[in-house]
Amino acid sequence: MDQPDIAKKFLELLYHDKQRVRKETCWVLSNIAAATSDQIDGFLRCPGFISRLCEMTLTDSLDVVFNFV
Repeated sequence: MDQPDIAKKFLELLYHDKQRVRKETCWVLSNIAAATSDQIDGFLRCPGFISRLCEMTLTDSLDVVFNFV
C-alpha cells in the first residue's frame, strides 16, 4: 500500500460512524504530523483530507477534535 492509499484509508476512518474510531484516527494522525515532510505531504495532497479535518473542528465532539489540534 503506497502513501496515497494510506491517506485515503485514513480519510475513510475520519468519516466512521463510531466516535471512538474517529478519535483514535485523529490521535494517529497527530503522531504522523511529527513525521517527515514527505509523509505529511501525502496526507495534505489527498483530496478532501484537509476539508474533513476542518469540518470535524466544527461538527465533532471536543473529545475527538482535541486529538488532532
